[in-house]
Amino acid sequence: MTERADLVVVGAGTLGGWASVFAAADGVGRVVVLEQGRAGMGASSRAAGIVRAQGGTPATVALGRWSIDFYRGQHAAYGTDSGFRELGYLILAVTEDDERAGRERVAMQQAEGLDVRWLDPSEAARSSRTLAPDGHRGGSFREGDGHIDPPRNVRAYSLAMAAAGVDLREGVAFTGLRLDP
Repeated sequence: MTERADLVVVGAGTLGGWASVFAAADGVGRVVVLEQGRAGMGASSRAAGIVRAQGGTPATVALGRWSIDFYRGQHAAYGTDSGFRELGYLILAVTEDDERAGRERVAMQQAEGLDVRWLDPSEAARSSRTLAPDGHRGGSFREGDGHIDPPRNVRAYSLAMAAAGVDLREGVAFTGLRLDP
C-alpha cells in the first residue's frame, strides 16, 4: 500500500506539532506527522517553557512578539491553551561585558518598539524576590514576557492537531521520503 501526503513533518514536539497545525490551517492538504516515540515525550514536555520578546536581533524580537501574541490568543483560536503566564523576565548581567552587551541589546529592542528596560541591581532584586541585590550588575526586564506550561502545551498542540485533521503517527521512525518524479 502506498500512502501519500502533501506535507510530512518529522517530530511531534512543540515545533513540529504547531507547524503541522499551521500548515493544515493554511490549506496545505494532507499533513502527516511522524513521531518515533509519543507526541511531546522529548524536550517539549520538560522544557523551561520560556516565552520572551527580548531577543538579540530585530528578527528574534519580532519572533518573540509573534509568539507572545500566539500564546495569548490560543484559547480563542483553538479552545485550549498552553498555560501562558506573563510574569516578567529578567536577563541578568554578571560581568562588565554582560552589562555592556545587555544595554546595547535593550537599546536595539527599544528601537524596535519593545517595552523593555534596564534595571539597576537594587531594582532587579525588587523584581525577583529570590535575587540578592549584589553579585550582579542589573539586567534587562520586560513585564510581558513569561512562560508556558510544557505538559499543557503538548496537550494543546495535540488537541489542535486532531481538530485540524493532522495525521499523527506515533511509534514511527522516519527513514526517508520517496518523491514523485
